[in-house]
Amino acid sequence: MLKRLTAMSMLLLLLFSCGKKEETTEAIKIAEAQEEQTSVVSEEKRALTPDDYAQWQRLANYTFSRNGKWVQYSAEPNRGDILLSLHEVETGKKQDFERAVKASFSPDSDFLLFKRIPRFEVERKAKIDKVKKAKMPKDSLCVYLFSEDTLLTIPRVKSYGMSKEGSPWITILHEKPLPPVKDTSIVKDTLLTDSLAVADSTMIDTTVIDTSVVDTSKKKIEVTEEKKEKKAKKKKVREEGTPLWVWNPVTQDTVIMEYVSSYTISKDGDRILAVTKMKKDSVRLSIINANTGTVKTILETYGKAKTFRFDEAGKQLAFLFSDDTSKVKIYDLYYWKIGRAKAKCYINKDADGIPEGWGVSSIRTAKFSKDGKRLFFGTAPLPVEEPKDTLLKTEKARFDLWSWTDPLLQTQQTKQLAREKKRNYQ
Repeated sequence: MLKRLTAMSMLLLLLFSCGKKEETTEAIKIAEAQEEQTSVVSEEKRALTPDDYAQWQRLANYTFSRNGKWVQYSAEPNRGDILLSLHEVETGKKQDFERAVKASFSPDSDFLLFKRIPRFEVERKAKIDKVKKAKMPKDSLCVYLFSEDTLLTIPRVKSYGMSKEGSPWITILHEKPLPPVKDTSIVKDTLLTDSLAVADSTMIDTTVIDTSVVDTSKKKIEVTEEKKEKKAKKKKVREEGTPLWVWNPVTQDTVIMEYVSSYTISKDGDRILAVTKMKKDSVRLSIINANTGTVKTILETYGKAKTFRFDEAGKQLAFLFSDDTSKVKIYDLYYWKIGRAKAKCYINKDADGIPEGWGVSSIRTAKFSKDGKRLFFGTAPLPVEEPKDTLLKTEKARFDLWSWTDPLLQTQQTKQLAREKKRNYQ
């Protein structure tokens, strides 16, 4: 019995040693193959350089259209030009647009609106050469119409705006027009024409835009005829600003104002407030009704106006206005609504409920409640003009006074000084 058990154990040991040897041999073969593969891959790999990092891209600013048929996103490299991609969900159709930023869909999902910035290398070279701001390459505004598969481009755009809800009107404030080129065969400044040179061949033809609202063609003809007869006196322009368009790219309807400094758009996009700064410190406020194409002046007088705000329905407007000639200005709250010819003073420092020595705050922007029945604004102590300083800087002494009874540390008081000066109460 003992001999039989000994023989069986020897047989098992023999079998186990044979299996272990086969496994060891197979493991050695796998290790050798992996080592050969690693050596081949290591020969193909190289160290990363700053040039590789510059080519890395990240996806950003992805949004869907309101009807869910289109999606857009941007591929932003660390160095170089941004690429905007537009996908049609149903068909998988893709469109790419170079140097496109701030893209947004229209409220009715009829078109894609974006700004086309100058090429990275062109703008970089201009900054290195310290080109003046007026001569820097300018941005262009682009509109891609889905139904017509057409890209419209408007060059030299200073700013633009479009409501997220409501009508598809686009408000465009242009840059100052370029002076006429004397010799058209030679363009001295290539930076100025960069945006135009690389613009799409489908650039919008401004001759098809309806300019019947502000028709300047008659005036131009009259001036030409006067020049033929006698020397016409140069007309002095009182207004300051650049042309403003209120444009519907789908219907091509357009309202044009020649001189506008800034603008404010109502939430539905149907009404636009155009601010025109005039010489001798005057201002003109005009309400543009995009649907009817009418322009109505609600205020034109000496003074300064700021912080404009429409209500939710776009039927009321509130802003601050001051006719003070001094550097320290006291502002009044002005109010306008549909049906009223002119904007009028609503609240001033002498109004009921305003404490003596207080007035409307020039820091806080007035705003309407959601239903438009209430108007909120800030109040603060009236600013006081400091007396004229007759001392030299070297003759002045300055010190900070702090007491242990103060609720804030002296360093914190100094840090919050600018904010405390702007404190107001709603």
